[in-house]
Amino acid sequence: GKDILFNVFCFLNYLYYICKKNINSHMNLRNIVKIGTVLSVLLFVLAVLFYVFTRLDMAKSNRDIDLFSLVPSNSIAVLESDNINTFFNQYSELNYNRELGGFHFPGLFEFLITGLNEYTDENAHGLSNRMSRLLVSFHHPGSSRDQVAYFLMEMADEQMLSDLLQEYVHGNFLPKEEIYRGKKIWVYPLSDDEFLAAYTERGFLALSFQKRLIEEVIDAQLDEKSLSGDVVFSEIQRRKKSHDFLTLYGRSASLPFLGLGAGCWSEYNFHL
Repeated sequence: GKDILFNVFCFLNYLYYICKKNINSHMNLRNIVKIGTVLSVLLFVLAVLFYVFTRLDMAKSNRDIDLFSLVPSNSIAVLESDNINTFFNQYSELNYNRELGGFHFPGLFEFLITGLNEYTDENAHGLSNRMSRLLVSFHHPGSSRDQVAYFLMEMADEQMLSDLLQEYVHGNFLPKEEIYRGKKIWVYPLSDDEFLAAYTERGFLALSFQKRLIEEVIDAQLDEKSLSGDVVFSEIQRRKKSHDFLTLYGRSASLPFLGLGAGCWSEYNFHL
């Protein structure tokens, strides 16, 4: 694709040179109009080619993203959903929802679920199909703040997330940019003296209340030491699941009293 664009560019330069040379030689108006028409068509074709190849490049980049390749290998648990929109809709319709008034996922997951749910309701649209895919990893020591959320992103999602985060930012304070191993981490101050760290590149976003956890995400990505390299975890995670699932993976045996060691992973599927 890049070779084609380069060749077209060289041809346009050649035509420009000829046109300029002939104009200087008192070329008649009819020939100038012909060359101008050809140049206009070629410029249009060049613009179309540039758009098509850019979209193909973005699609390839997004298709190759594996969110588990960002999750640090020392995670103690991971929550995965292929369509968190379904969770929003089903939970609000439960017959026993009123009795579960105190039921919630603590920490970052609750923060994001509440914020995204309110935002999509107010703006009369749900999350995109890509962004509905959600991961949340849990880390030592296991407090409600020791979590990282991961999203697949489309171009429209980036603006939506930016608007959502801005609603939580204290005053008009702009996010602070910090550099870690050549990667940018954006730190947002929240209204309750909390901070939200964000790491984003083309096609994905990672969020956490703890900047050190975002640094661990970058380490996992750059050093290729993520959960994708955990043979036991990968075996259970890649099992075929039904659509619209919500699954929790825990680093423990399903029956803890068996004492099978730290290398165990168990899978728990939520059904509402």
